[in-house]
Amino acid sequence: MNCACCGGWDADRVIQTPDYELHIDAPFEISACRNCGHIYTSVRPGRSALFSKFYPDEYICYGGKRGVDGFMDRKRMEGQAVQRAKMIKKYVGQRNPVRLLEVGCATGEFIKTCRNRFGWEVAGIEPNRPLSDALNREGYPVLPSTLEDADIPDEQYDVVSLFNVLEHLWDPVYSLKRINRLLKPGGLAVLELPNFDSPSRKRFGKHWFLYHLPRHLSHFTKKSLTGLMNGCGFEKVDILKQFRPTVNVLSFQYAVQDRIRSNPVRSFCSARNPAMIAAGIFFELLQNRMGDSNIITAIFRKTAAVFQPIVSLLKERTL
Repeated sequence: MNCACCGGWDADRVIQTPDYELHIDAPFEISACRNCGHIYTSVRPGRSALFSKFYPDEYICYGGKRGVDGFMDRKRMEGQAVQRAKMIKKYVGQRNPVRLLEVGCATGEFIKTCRNRFGWEVAGIEPNRPLSDALNREGYPVLPSTLEDADIPDEQYDVVSLFNVLEHLWDPVYSLKRINRLLKPGGLAVLELPNFDSPSRKRFGKHWFLYHLPRHLSHFTKKSLTGLMNGCGFEKVDILKQFRPTVNVLSFQYAVQDRIRSNPVRSFCSARNPAMIAAGIFFELLQNRMGDSNIITAIFRKTAAVFQPIVSLLKERTL
């Protein structure tokens, strides 16, 4: 693939890793564009194969776990939803009610929290049809679509949120310009995403969980994200560190699985072991205090409307 931001082909390889999520040993690669600096997954499946083969129904973000694991996962997601909604409430000011669109709402914990706890008007976009259908049956308006293909009028929302979604989108420039058009003047784009400058990335090398190849197609630092958002009609409001200790545990698990064949050792070093979770919490606290976090939340405000001829938009989508 060429660079999704500038279209250039001249790039330096950053790292090559397999798919540790589905255990597919293929040479997926991340490169850094020499022209604009954008970091992207340059060797990846084609678009149709990516979305049909690498996002199974039991995908980690689709809440497919059952039993105790499923219960704990739902409680974790519900807790994160409350944390995220409270954070956004601090930035939206006195708007009432807030109109919010979540891109990639998955099982819907966030939009449910925003409506039930704060009375906001919510909507979602979710390309996984069973998940979007389930939310619609519960009375939440969710389009079974990608952001690129969603049919939504412009300037409808006070907030558009993407929690661990931007890095999955095929064309980040087109997507951010589309979000700009969906927001009202002064509206907020709220993005949670991996931090490519995380010390853990350098520590774990190719085993860093948040490479998550080939599903993560773009990779951002605070600086590169700010530059991209500025170019799409936004100004930075704030960038916050997030506390996600399981990233360290899963990264360590991948490293052990790659290097050690002993099943007892692998079992002990898995993310299911409470001792490993405790160690992950300790290192995440230490890292966030002394350095940078694995995941950041970025809040940007729309400052300028982005208008482009349809021919230009279609050209961007074919990069």
